[in-house]
Formats: sequence, C-alpha cells, structure tokens
Amino acid sequence: MKHELQERAAATKADMELLDPATRQEMEGISAGTYVRLLFHRIPWELIENFDPCQPLLIGGILNTESGRGFVRVRIKRHRWHKKVLKTRDPLVFSAGWRRFQSVPVYAIEDRRQKRTRMLKYTPE
Repeated sequence: MKHELQERAAATKADMELLDPATRQEMEGISAGTYVRLLFHRIPWELIENFDPCQPLLIGGILNTESGRGFVRVRIKRHRWHKKVLKTRDPLVFSAGWRRFQSVPVYAIEDRRQKRTRMLKYTPE
C-alpha cells in the first residue's frame, strides 16, 4: 500500500513538472515559502494608523479540511477559578496554538468494564 502511494505521488509530481508555471500554480496553489503581494480593500483605519513597517504582519487561514466537522478525544480539567459546571452542547472557544475556534463539545466518559463510551449531560465535579 505504501509503495503504491509513493508511485502515485511520483507520477503526479512528474506530470506537474511538465506543466507551465501558471497552470501549475492554478492547480496546486501557491507553494509555501513563496513571497506574494496582497491587495486589500476596506481596511479598518486602526490597522493603518497603528501599522509598523518594522514589524511583520502575519496573515493566516485554515485549510479546507479544518473547516469541516472533526472528532477529537481530549481530557479536560476544570480550572480552579471557574466555578460553573460545563454542559454538553454549550459553545466554547478553544485555543490551539495561535488558532482560536468555537465549537460545541459533547462530553463523554469511557467505561472500562463495559468497553463503551457514555455521553454526559454535564462535566463531572
């Protein structure tokens, strides 16, 4: 299976190298590390007023695969300052690296004896 995928990737790479740069860029997108010039319209005046050309302006986004639904198994721990109980399907804002996103978590607990996962209405105390 792995060998088959490597052959397919090599064939795709060889086909892409035969294309002219404009067509290749349309199909693949702009490759990482390429310098681009961005043109913005309707920029808030605060950005222009506080812009420092000595500091880089970082532009980021998310991939198509990251904007869909996903399933992540994590262990969460309540902070000692937060006294409220979290409910399932209440929106929360998560921070992962420099990205922040809103999600609707479903809390569950794994029963080791019965080998199943039970949904919880609230986070355990």
